[in-house]
Amino acid sequence: MSLQDFLTSTITIVTAAARDQWGEPTTTSSASVAARVVMKEEVVFDNTGAEVLSKGRVTIENTALTNEDKLTIDGVTYPIITIKNAVGRYGTTEFIKVFIR
Repeated sequence: MSLQDFLTSTITIVTAAARDQWGEPTTTSSASVAARVVMKEEVVFDNTGAEVLSKGRVTIENTALTNEDKLTIDGVTYPIITIKNAVGRYGTTEFIKVFIR
């Protein structure tokens, strides 16, 4: 049994495709992926090193994500706090853990 068997939810990744002159996202693209969603509060560190309370953890297959992207789960859009690689037994990143706000 692999971890892919536990990816039972479908989420939407909302990616900023372009930016305006102030650096704000102007258009977005989205893609649906299989995921494992655990809505459990947890203290994590964001990119600046500050402690932040995460509302949940989403595990997905290795996908190009940034902290500026957002995840839509059951119709609710969540910003990303931090992204951690889940390294497999052969040293490759097969899945990523995304902590949401």
